[in-house]
Amino acid sequence: MAHQFIEQKIAAIENTNFTHIPGPNPILAPGKKGSWDDGIMELSDILKDEGKYYLYYHAKGNGENYRVGVAVADSPLGPFIKYENNPVLDLNNFGVSSSNDAYIACSSILKESTNEYYLFYSLQQKDDPHNFYIGLATANHPLGPWTKYENNPIMKNFGYVGGVTKKDGKYYMFNEYPNRIKAD
Repeated sequence: MAHQFIEQKIAAIENTNFTHIPGPNPILAPGKKGSWDDGIMELSDILKDEGKYYLYYHAKGNGENYRVGVAVADSPLGPFIKYENNPVLDLNNFGVSSSNDAYIACSSILKESTNEYYLFYSLQQKDDPHNFYIGLATANHPLGPWTKYENNPIMKNFGYVGGVTKKDGKYYMFNEYPNRIKAD
């Protein structure tokens, strides 16, 4: 059954016409050598709020593991300018314990109300590398400063946050990894 599902998804991708949208490419690049984001960089989420676009990403560099940063633009095509106070979610500040963070990544932002933002993220602890925790931070602006929710983690063994939405007063969190589909 899983094999058939995967074949259908591959066929859907292969039969889709993708359109290149002009703009700066890459839209965001790793930082200068020695910076916190000079290594691997991956997009997490984007929020349009009051005419600005906030692009959240996780990156690693300078000998550290993944942390979360944000870049801002006036257009979804950029140019995106990295926030000067990045990373907005840093190791040893937003995990389960203050000195046990292995990484913080896969953030998903949700505007809860005027001047109230929730940033959900995945985290892993050095002493528990097989569990993927979900943390929450709050702020009154998309750039923060972010405050760690006092009852973190809000979920254990969930995986990477793939997205969060709210409908009819209920929150829905999507899992990006690990995939729980079992092979035939």
